[in-house]
Amino acid sequence: MLSILNQDDYRHILSSDQHEAFYFQFSTPDSQAFGFVRTLFGQSTVLELIALHVDNQTWVYQRGSPLAGALGPTYDASGPALTLQCLQPWIEWRCAYHGQVRNVVSDEIGSLQLNMRFRTETPASRYRFGPYQQVQQDGALIGSLRLNGREHRSEFLCMRDRSWGKRQMHIAQDWITACAPHHLYLALIHIDAQQMHFGHFFLPQGQRELFKVPQVRRDDSVWHIEDVEAGLGAWTAQRLVQPFSVFLGDAGQETLRLERRPGDLYYDEIGPAMYTAPDGRQVPGFLEEARRLT
Repeated sequence: MLSILNQDDYRHILSSDQHEAFYFQFSTPDSQAFGFVRTLFGQSTVLELIALHVDNQTWVYQRGSPLAGALGPTYDASGPALTLQCLQPWIEWRCAYHGQVRNVVSDEIGSLQLNMRFRTETPASRYRFGPYQQVQQDGALIGSLRLNGREHRSEFLCMRDRSWGKRQMHIAQDWITACAPHHLYLALIHIDAQQMHFGHFFLPQGQRELFKVPQVRRDDSVWHIEDVEAGLGAWTAQRLVQPFSVFLGDAGQETLRLERRPGDLYYDEIGPAMYTAPDGRQVPGFLEEARRLT
């Protein structure tokens, strides 16, 4: 694992071929309400994404905008409408949005007021994937969201990551990201005939260990995860609800929608999952699975 500096939780100065993302994924333990908020920066652009699943309906906000002028305060990773601000590096962030959202099925326009703060619960872990770096951290997203006049207050389970550098969007065949907060985090990527990975898990005594030779396989709707060499016994993961559908294009191009369109490179499914530990304990978490389309 790489060392982490406080300034790494702030925005970076980017070259024309680099991007930077700030991402918070959250869920209630029963997955009745879940979603994510995200800003993705290029050198002169920002993409705002909000996805929210509540009462068996999915609502989204997404907008790409040009950046005006020079880099602003580096603690501020906001877009024009979605506020993401670092209050204390690797400790606390503010997430806020007041505006419209769209129902992905009916195209109905709704209103969302989101006011939350991220509070960390585990140390940040930094990894490098070629020319791209990523930091992952578990915590809680505390506050409220009001969707179409109905308020939901909760301490949401949350996983966040932030990444920066050159995103190599054409090289992977597929990838999976498995996260059971406070227990394990694994990113597994297939490139040609090779398997690459980064991630960690926590031993019962609280020690953080790196994955060495992780094995992931899927049997129908169940994922099996283990790393015998590193000392991680067999875990399983199963989705609890229908995940979000995200289509990815070239670096900086991401869209929440139901249908494929020309130019899409990957189909990505993101959502909550229930993990089962080797001793039978159940742990709520998150699961992402992406595959190349072309």
